[in-house]
Amino acid sequence: MLLRSRKPATGTALVPATPPARPKAAQRNRGPSIIAADLHIVGNVSTEGELHIDGRIDGDVEGRSVTVGESGYVDGHIETREIVVLGIVCGSIRARRVHLVVGCKVIANITHDALSVDEGTSFEGHCRRVAAQEFGEETTPSPSPVRVA
Repeated sequence: MLLRSRKPATGTALVPATPPARPKAAQRNRGPSIIAADLHIVGNVSTEGELHIDGRIDGDVEGRSVTVGESGYVDGHIETREIVVLGIVCGSIRARRVHLVVGCKVIANITHDALSVDEGTSFEGHCRRVAAQEFGEETTPSPSPVRVA
């Protein structure tokens, strides 16, 4: 009969490496997230960064900066710091800075601090300007009134 001797293993044990820590979103140098022209999303889209929409979104959109490209279509609410619209938006927009570019079509109510509308833009809806403080961004305080005696 053959007997095999079992010797304890010697040497270094293999330990799985831990994955490197991912940098925080603010530290990453990322380009915009892109919704391509052949993509149709039914549902909400949210990002911490920039979003460029060339496709169609039937739902709400949230991001730091949103661009609706020439072939882009959004049917829903858009919440962002700044938006540039070259395509079509139906619903509502809430952004600190809004730029409607010539050739775009917007059927929406817009809440903004700064609004720029190019000649040749198709816009139907209501605009409401609100102060930057209502967008939750820090601004320089306005000077206090001076009393004259």
